[in-house]
Amino acid sequence: MCAEVSVTPSPSTPTPISFNSTYCRTVSNRMIELFNAAAEENGAVISEAFIQTVCDTTYVPSRTVPRVVICGAFASVEDSQKLDGVAPQLAQELVYTVTGGPSQCPPWVRAVVRV
Repeated sequence: MCAEVSVTPSPSTPTPISFNSTYCRTVSNRMIELFNAAAEENGAVISEAFIQTVCDTTYVPSRTVPRVVICGAFASVEDSQKLDGVAPQLAQELVYTVTGGPSQCPPWVRAVVRV
């Protein structure tokens, strides 16, 4: 299972958005904390620890957007399915990690949880 937070600039974004490696670590560490906590709360067994797998730090129009990806594995399909019900909540928490809180999500922030 992987989770990704990406920043997609809108035409009204005044300056290009970028991450640095320190910010990537901060975001990925928070993402890992959230997934570990959700797994524990829902009784899902993790077989491979979640780690940061991607840190794209800059925006290049039509090619790449700043993004952080973490991936890990569960012991079984059944274990991974235990997080199905909380995936939208996890995605929202990832957005809060980037935006700094539960204010209205800026149009240039997108969180994707993919299995």
